[in-house]
Amino acid sequence: TMQGLASVYKGKVEFIDRKLNFSSSFPHGEDMYFLTKSGDVYRCVNGSKKIDCLASLSAIAGNTSVSTHSLIKDKWVIFTSSEGVYEFDFQNFQITPCRELTIMEIVGLTITLDEFII
Repeated sequence: TMQGLASVYKGKVEFIDRKLNFSSSFPHGEDMYFLTKSGDVYRCVNGSKKIDCLASLSAIAGNTSVSTHSLIKDKWVIFTSSEGVYEFDFQNFQITPCRELTIMEIVGLTITLDEFII
């Protein structure tokens, strides 16, 4: 959403957050992960109505914005508009620069990485 995060269950809406600007979500294992427009990764543990910030892209890349994302080899790959490509590791909850990809801006580009296509 452009503002906040809500849960809808059996027709009932519950707001989990009303301030953050989430750009995408991704299920992994039994949990749901959310990405803010600035690149912060949040997790909602299955069955919980609470989100926790696990990693912050702005802490390592400065002020940037997410342009797109994809799952590659059990990593959440985050493409930024100005600071390159980063990956979020679901095991250790860290964001690091992606060593396999070094693209400054993605606009309608297809990349083949081993057997994976973005």
